[in-house]
Formats: sequence, C-alpha cells, structure tokens
Amino acid sequence: MNTRLTAYDIINTVPEYRGVVGLSYDSHGWVDGCPEWTDMINRLQPKHVAEVGVWLGMTTRYICGFPCVEDITCVDHWDAQALDKNSIDIAQQPANRTFTMYEQFLTNCYHAEIWKKVYPVRMTSVEGAKYCAALGLTFDMIWIDADHSTKGVKEDIAAWMPLLAPDSLMCGDDWGWQTEPYSVRNAVIESAAKFGMKVTGIGNFWWYTKQEGQNI
Repeated sequence: MNTRLTAYDIINTVPEYRGVVGLSYDSHGWVDGCPEWTDMINRLQPKHVAEVGVWLGMTTRYICGFPCVEDITCVDHWDAQALDKNSIDIAQQPANRTFTMYEQFLTNCYHAEIWKKVYPVRMTSVEGAKYCAALGLTFDMIWIDADHSTKGVKEDIAAWMPLLAPDSLMCGDDWGWQTEPYSVRNAVIESAAKFGMKVTGIGNFWWYTKQEGQNI
C-alpha cells in the first residue's frame, strides 16, 4: 500500500510543520535546465519522477514546471549537520536560521504551488530507493544529485537503477566534477559500464541511454 504523503499532506496534517506556510520563500539552489534536458523531458513526457538529492527544491520546481509531470518523489536527508563539508561550498549554504532545511523545502513547495504533487522522502538516497522499491514504485525519470563522492554516486546509481521504468531516463547533475574522491564523472562512467549503458555529458548534465536501442 502506498503510504507516502505529499508536501500538502505533511503541512496540513503534521502539527510541527503547519507553521511553514508563514515562512518566506527562498529560491536558493542550483538547476542545470540545459536545452538537452528540456528537450528530453518534452519528448519523453515523464509522469512519475524521482529526484535524488533535493536541497531547497529549485530543481524540484523546475521539473514540476512541465505539465506532463504528475508527481515527483523527492529524496533527501535535509540534514545540514550531515553534509559532506568537502563536497559542499559552505559559503553557498543558506544563512543560519531558526528553522530547518526541510522546513524551507516544504515552504518553497507551498509558495510555488507544487505541494500537492511533491512527495518528500526524508531518508538517505539508498534508504529512499529501498523505501520506494518496497512500495512497488517505478519512475519515468530519475535525477541523481545527492552524494557527490565517487563512491556515493556509484551507490546511488546502483540503488536507483532497478526503479527505472522501461524506456525511461536516468540522468543527473555535476558532470564537471572530475577530481577524486569527488569525481561524479568517473562514477557515472564506471556505473554505465556496469549496467551496459551509454553515457553522454554536456556541461554539467549527464544522461544514460541503452547501448543497443536507445531509450530516449
């Protein structure tokens, strides 16, 4: 049985989060939004999307801007204390506040009016994949942008690949990261070989296609 709650449900039914509607909107974040990705989304028309690594939801809002997207499962621990200080620019983090990253994500979804189709999953990437698998979920597009270590990216791709529906899109951010132990590019390339996929990167955007008979 699907027991997931939308951001709308969480804000309206969980007492500790009802006050987030009074917080200010914060657009801080990153999103590639490159023409190649936009073209793929328009061509594939994904209905069910998983976003692995969310931050404050800028990419969430970008994806939700496509009318074809019916729901997006957003997986993140939203724990500032757990951030890898070697892979995140501390200066780029939101200023210290009396509320959490998770609360800011929820309020951003509220202000952007996407809260009814956003399903937050407050877990690590691998835990989130197991949770979604247990619910029998599959996705038309999976966006990988969580742990940026080489080891972490490989683990995330391996965990989420089984949840990718046939003829769907596995893609992600930070193709430009090439310095070990934070080489997203090496992790993506090695994982492509493991799963028999072809990888293409443009700018910071990367994506997989099947080696024989492309899936996009």
